[in-house]
Amino acid sequence: MMKKSNTLIKYIIEGSIVFLSVFLSFYITDVNREKNMKERKNILLKDLSNSMIQDTLQIYSYIAEKEIILKSWSLIRDDIDSNHKILSDDEFFMEYEKGGVGRTFMSRNGIFNQMISTGNIELIENYKLKNNLIEIFNHLRARNESTTNLIDRRVFLVNQPLIDDKFRIKRNLYGEKALTASNKIESYNFNKSFYLSNRFYEMINNSLGYTYYYKALLEEMLTIYRESIILIDLEIKK
Repeated sequence: MMKKSNTLIKYIIEGSIVFLSVFLSFYITDVNREKNMKERKNILLKDLSNSMIQDTLQIYSYIAEKEIILKSWSLIRDDIDSNHKILSDDEFFMEYEKGGVGRTFMSRNGIFNQMISTGNIELIENYKLKNNLIEIFNHLRARNESTTNLIDRRVFLVNQPLIDDKFRIKRNLYGEKALTASNKIESYNFNKSFYLSNRFYEMINNSLGYTYYYKALLEEMLTIYRESIILIDLEIKK
C-alpha cells in the first residue's frame, strides 16, 4: 500500500513538473511574442512620429502662405471699395499674383496604413492617441482632399481662366501645364470696368472665404498633429 502511495506521489510530482515546464514554455513564448510585437509597434510609431513632424513643418509653411494670400485678397477688395484709389494697376497685379498661388497639403499616410494592415494600431494603449491617428489619417484627410478639390476646381477651372481673359493676362508656365503649375504673369491689360464689377467682387469674396476655411482646417490639423506627436512619445516610453 505504501509502495503504491509513493508511486502515485511520484507520478503527481513528475506530472506537475511536466505541466509546469510546458506552461512556463508557453508563457515565455507569449512574453517574447508580446515583447516583439511591442518593439515592432514602437518602431512604427517612431517612424510615424518622424513623418508627422515633417507634415507639421509643411502645415506651418502652408498656414503662413495662406496668411499672405488673405492679406493680398483683402487689399484688393479694399482697393475695389475705394474705387481703385489704393493700388496702382501694377500693384494690383502684384497682389493678384501673390493671392493666386497657393499649395495644398497632403499628409504622408503610408506608415499609418501599414499599422492598420498589420494590426499594430490595436496595440496602442493610449485611447486618445489611437483616436487622434484615426481622426488625422481618415476624417481630416478626407476633409482636406474634398476641400482642396473644391478650391482647385473653383480657382483653376473657373476664376483664373475668366480673370486671365478679362485682363488679357499672359502667363509663363513652369513645369508641367497642370492645374497646380506655378504661374508667373508676364503681361496684362488692366480692365477697370471688370475690376469694379460685381462679378469680380464676388470672386474676391469667394477666394477669401475658401482661404479662410482652408487656413482654419490647417490650424485644426496642426493642433491634433502636435498633440499626437507628444502622445506617441509617451506611448513609446511605456
